[in-house]
Amino acid sequence: MIEIRRTLIVRDTIAFEGGASAINPVTRVAACALVANPLAGVVTDDLQSLVPFGVELGDFLVRAALDIFWFEPRSTRFRRDPSHTAKLQ
Repeated sequence: MIEIRRTLIVRDTIAFEGGASAINPVTRVAACALVANPLAGVVTDDLQSLVPFGVELGDFLVRAALDIFWFEPRSTRFRRDPSHTAKLQ
């Protein structure tokens, strides 16, 4: 189980940019959390035990970010560096 100490959800809505009003305002959301280190006091090179931790934390942050919308988002887009993708088994 994750010990979440703090969360920060940021919502940015763009309604006017570049000298013109947006036809449809665009809202972007970012979510982050401060968590207790699950490996505090443990010396290890194997970080595989953090995969379930990351899955649970990711699920929590996505739900927290989506909760601030009062409407159903038209699209969700996650920016991910392909070199950081992990194979889940």
